[in-house]
Amino acid sequence: MKFIGRFGPIAAVAIPLCGVPQLSTADVNALVIGSGLDSCGAWTQDRRNNVALGEESWVAGFLSGVNTVYAAETPGTGNLGQKTDYYGLMAWIDGYCQAHPLDDLLTASIFLVGELKKDR
Repeated sequence: MKFIGRFGPIAAVAIPLCGVPQLSTADVNALVIGSGLDSCGAWTQDRRNNVALGEESWVAGFLSGVNTVYAAETPGTGNLGQKTDYYGLMAWIDGYCQAHPLDDLLTASIFLVGELKKDR
């Protein structure tokens, strides 16, 4: 991992989001910036202490980005998460992170995308 200016931690990982939902950051080749590299343990602690706005925003931005890519590639498909709301999405990440505290937030978000794809 390296740090670049005010953007914080940056790492190169590989994520084929359109494939099988059982993914990990080891499967991905994408630049990840910010809170996606934080551990699920940190997420859980920050959520308990009501200081997770940065991480929550990262997850929301990640899902928005995935939806934007899906919509650009195939019109009408950029609607992952339409059957829930922001709080439901964050609650799903809470459950994942409680069960997998050593995973990073990117991995949790990838698994969330896999779950949301099942509901389309």
